[in-house]
Amino acid sequence: MAQNQQVIQQIANLVQAMQAQVALGHPNPPIREVNLVRIESFDGTGDPISWLEQFENAAVANGLSDARKLAIAPAYLTGTALAWLQERQANVATNPVHWTATLQNGALPAITFRQPFIDYFRNNARIAMWQQELDNHKQQPGQTIDQYVTKMQQLMKRIDPVNAATEHQKVSTFMRGLDSRYKFHVRATNPVTLTAAVNTAKGFELSYNELATQPIGIIQNNNNNKEIVALLGEMQKQISTFGSQNQVNNRNDNRGNR
Repeated sequence: MAQNQQVIQQIANLVQAMQAQVALGHPNPPIREVNLVRIESFDGTGDPISWLEQFENAAVANGLSDARKLAIAPAYLTGTALAWLQERQANVATNPVHWTATLQNGALPAITFRQPFIDYFRNNARIAMWQQELDNHKQQPGQTIDQYVTKMQQLMKRIDPVNAATEHQKVSTFMRGLDSRYKFHVRATNPVTLTAAVNTAKGFELSYNELATQPIGIIQNNNNNKEIVALLGEMQKQISTFGSQNQVNNRNDNRGNR
């Protein structure tokens, strides 16, 4: 009995200590810093936005505050990137004292790390490389529409971070590299938004995938499916004709631009 009372008293003492911490203005225990996600280094030649996103996501997972992100960032910069930061740190007018622009006593701090980093490394040469990659981006064999459009949107975000592109421009970019099987059907619906275009393409992707799982003999020998076989044959002809006409139009456009 005495031992039980001693345990109860210890618990009561612990509760009182916790309440005292709350009274002192510490209602929540500090977040413990861990190393769950590995942070890659950046030398200034890779994709700066991808590195920054990876760094910040890892920092959240590892429980790092903005102050700690600012403190450890130099350890993950090498080459040109490290030289850029060291040059800024050497000048009191540019030495970053905050990670990002947040209100400090009612005003935004003038010297941060995040936005100057983006402004410096997201330069015209890098944007031109992203634009070229976007122009050449096409849906590859075996690649799903989700995979294709995810990569496309990542590139568009790099080029246009404020999302100024119109829906018509987004749809045109999506259609340009889309698999010709789906392009034929999507174009026929004349979508006015990227979401509508993607949803239509995914609907036909599902249909084609379901068709591919059907035994060929069953489709060909079942009289109830003769109309489907004929329709698919006609669609394939139209797709081939559509593709040939596009090639002719492209050649004519190229001649006109010379």
